[in-house]
Amino acid sequence: MAAMRDTAAAIRFRGFPPSLTAVAELPAPTPNWATVDIDLPQKTTSRGRSLAQVASSGGRMSVVRLGIPMGTPPGTYAGNISIAGGTRSAVFEVGSRIQLRVVPDTVRLETNAGDQIDITLTIVAVGNAPWELRPVEGLGLYKVDGVERAIGQAFIAELKRGERRIDRLAEELRAGHGGIMRVAIQDGAGTIGPGEARTVRARLHVPPRLRPGQRYLATWPFHDAQCRIELSVRPARAGGKRRSS
Repeated sequence: MAAMRDTAAAIRFRGFPPSLTAVAELPAPTPNWATVDIDLPQKTTSRGRSLAQVASSGGRMSVVRLGIPMGTPPGTYAGNISIAGGTRSAVFEVGSRIQLRVVPDTVRLETNAGDQIDITLTIVAVGNAPWELRPVEGLGLYKVDGVERAIGQAFIAELKRGERRIDRLAEELRAGHGGIMRVAIQDGAGTIGPGEARTVRARLHVPPRLRPGQRYLATWPFHDAQCRIELSVRPARAGGKRRSS
């Protein structure tokens, strides 16, 4: 004989892909698994029936965790859950989350001060919400290990009359700053949709104040991801002439 549908309140799942969680009162003994049917949109990578993991909290309530496809659009979906010999209606609230991956996540380049360099990245939107890549960015450049060196120098330096330690630290940090590097997107700017892999070509405008023989680091943020850009400035040639790239 088939089990009758439970008339208790719907179990409400909340969360973001790839998992939703619900806390519900379930009859004892609490099983380890439950069967879930959820009415997901046709464009998701999988639909229909799946298994949910059930864990007792030690009291009357249990925690139910359900995996859903990463690209499930934000929204509220209906379904049901078969557990402990009964079937309960369920509501699935899927939140919006931007999640990005950047390849490569580190770029190392040899350059001259004032050069322009083209680089290519791939940005993959693995979340369920779109993200906007702006056409122009400005990234601060700092000497590699410059912050640690500035702190050390500031704390061991003999201060001038009336000079504060924090003022010396600010001066040391300023000395290690290479300026703002302009990043202009040549191809790929705009909205990147969920599940999309976008190839992006960007032009780096290297500041002219970088010192020959030094290494500088910039961090290019992409919401929850980033790309580290390390620039090695070529040493000055004999006679003071700069080698062109």
